[in-house]
Amino acid sequence: MAPKHSANRFLIRYVESYKRATELLLPEWERDKSTLHFAITQMSGQALELAFKHFLFMVDGNFERSHNLLDLYENSKRAGLRANPSRMLTQGELESLNAAYYQVPGNQERFASRYPNAFVETGGMGGPSVERTLRTVDEVVAQANG
Repeated sequence: MAPKHSANRFLIRYVESYKRATELLLPEWERDKSTLHFAITQMSGQALELAFKHFLFMVDGNFERSHNLLDLYENSKRAGLRANPSRMLTQGELESLNAAYYQVPGNQERFASRYPNAFVETGGMGGPSVERTLRTVDEVVAQANG
């Protein structure tokens, strides 16, 4: 049982770290969205990715090796995550964040937002409200911790 407990502590510590880093950047990002959009999208996306992984780990003890937020969300729903429209991203918002964080639909290049040429070629990043993303993180973690 110790390995599961240690892995869970690792996951939740990183969820909290990325969420806190996003919260710290949020006031500055509100003043300058053009410069900090990449950083805040990556940090909030990472927090959400790890929240889904934490949920799945708590359900079945397995660590899912994926960065695709849509796949992680679908797997979490199959494992019992309940969608809560007032506390979570909509499907469209999740798709938008996944495109900015992981892969633009129809584009074979992953993590396009991390590379300037691919970023320009894909038309830049969109994404949902950072606050809604962080509320989703909180909701997923709350359901994981039951």
